[in-house]
Amino acid sequence: MNKRKLIYLIIILVLCCSCGNKKGNLAEKEDIRVRVIELKAERGNTSKTYISKAEAAKSVSIRAALPAQLQSIKVQEGSAVKRGQVLAELESESVNSSLAAAKASLEQAEDAYKRLEQVKENGSVSALKIKEVETALERARASYAIAQDAKLKCIVKSPIDGVVSEVFVVEGEDLSLAQLLFNICDLKSLEFVISVPESELSMLKIGAEARLEIPALNKSNIPLKLVRKGINASMLSHNYSCYLKGDFINGLMPGMSGKVRFNSISDKAQIVIPASVIKTGQNGPYVWTVDEDNRAQKVEIETAGFSGTGVIVSSGLKEGDRVISEGSQKVSTNTKVSIL
Repeated sequence: MNKRKLIYLIIILVLCCSCGNKKGNLAEKEDIRVRVIELKAERGNTSKTYISKAEAAKSVSIRAALPAQLQSIKVQEGSAVKRGQVLAELESESVNSSLAAAKASLEQAEDAYKRLEQVKENGSVSALKIKEVETALERARASYAIAQDAKLKCIVKSPIDGVVSEVFVVEGEDLSLAQLLFNICDLKSLEFVISVPESELSMLKIGAEARLEIPALNKSNIPLKLVRKGINASMLSHNYSCYLKGDFINGLMPGMSGKVRFNSISDKAQIVIPASVIKTGQNGPYVWTVDEDNRAQKVEIETAGFSGTGVIVSSGLKEGDRVISEGSQKVSTNTKVSIL
């Protein structure tokens, strides 16, 4: 019996040792090694970037002043024009006929008035007759002026300095009244339009300074200022159009895209973390932190743009929190960690 008890005792000791080793191994597996960043609130630059498009703030649509045939076009799309420069010539038979008739009527009225002048001094012409001749002359002059004005409208001229952005007609075309002929824009009045979400509109103040990058022209760091904000939101995106202006940019054309970046210095201390530590889940961005018991915890965060050193966190983290920067792919909630 003593031998049996001894054997049983040996077996129990062996089992206890093996169980102890397994528990030790499990403990080692739970102790994940990670690196952390201890957060400190800081003051710094905040930046926000928007995609922009160049648009002409000053443009003119030129239409036909009367029904006519388009005889010739003197410009094409992209042509630089000066104020008063001829863009096209129109031809109208009715205008020509009216001008010829008005000229003949004027000559007849002037001749009648000259003959009247020769005889009215001797008193042989009544005052009523004199008034009729003078009135006829005034009417003839007015009709001739109207006919001349119609003839002048057959010469289409540019009302501003600018560039022909669109040509809507071809030579030989029969034009109707007010038909669209050309569109001319002033390149010196170009503005940059950005689409701003309604949640960010209040952050942008009139006069705010920004920097522009235009990849098509290989130009960057161009200074701009916010000059006005739209008041009507897009029905689909609920975004508002905001407009920026700067100095004349050589080579810039309407429709060119760019990147507009607003920079501001924050007086309020803010939490900034590297973009590399941020994960994205079903509920949005999150990070892994280490609590006081050295256990990993998943924390959902909200961001508020970028600074010079990383991503600004508006909620979810505070000063003193420890965010896992390396090894987060190995942890889950309440995982025991060892900080390197």
